[in-house]
Amino acid sequence: MLKTWLRTAFVALGWIKRPAFVGEVMPRHPSSQELAEGVLVLVKDAKHDKWACFRCPGGCGQKVQLSLSAQRSPRWKVKLDYLDRPIVSPSVHMTNSCGCHFWIHNGVVSWCPDSGHQDMKSIR
Repeated sequence: MLKTWLRTAFVALGWIKRPAFVGEVMPRHPSSQELAEGVLVLVKDAKHDKWACFRCPGGCGQKVQLSLSAQRSPRWKVKLDYLDRPIVSPSVHMTNSCGCHFWIHNGVVSWCPDSGHQDMKSIR
């Protein structure tokens, strides 16, 4: 609650960009109905980050599931900052018809030139 209030205040003051994503931690995969637009769910147990799940920001709405397991390839790293804004590394390249290619840093989406969204620098 406090983090949400701070995030909103910082955006209103112009201190940070409005994030396209905020992070939430769950112990299991969210169903498609549970996965709200603009929320990145970090699936983790007591010791390990397992998955990052979110809806594609490019408009297709497809559920994206990124493996965070060191035993899998490909794999990504996801961190939530002090305001629960996700940082995802490396970039996400959708191989479906959507073809989006983007980075998420501090909850803000930055589009790669090959994504078809080259005119957009970020979602606000």
